[in-house]
Amino acid sequence: MESDLDEEEVEAILRETLQRWWQQAYDRGLEKGLEKGLEKGLEQGLKQGLEQGRKDMLMQQAARKFGHRAAGELSYLFRGVSDPARVDEVTRALIQCAGGAEFSARAREAVRPSG
Repeated sequence: MESDLDEEEVEAILRETLQRWWQQAYDRGLEKGLEKGLEKGLEQGLKQGLEQGRKDMLMQQAARKFGHRAAGELSYLFRGVSDPARVDEVTRALIQCAGGAEFSARAREAVRPSG
């Protein structure tokens, strides 16, 4: 079976086909990458929102138990704290401490950077 296409025409068709396949693969990869990035971004945003919600709840509880001054100090102490274990320590202090001074000392110790 003989073709009416010459060598240059065959090369052009192959080149166009390969470019189209490459573009389709690239588009699929880009789409998957965008989906994965969006999913990861949403997951990270949710995690940060939940952590901030925990901190807000602790500040409200500190205000109820020890007064607004303790809550204000806690708000200041929580700036830059992203480690959930440190927030857990403040939670334990809130539950265990009977007085505001003891709570403030334990909260400062809990959020202090280790090093």
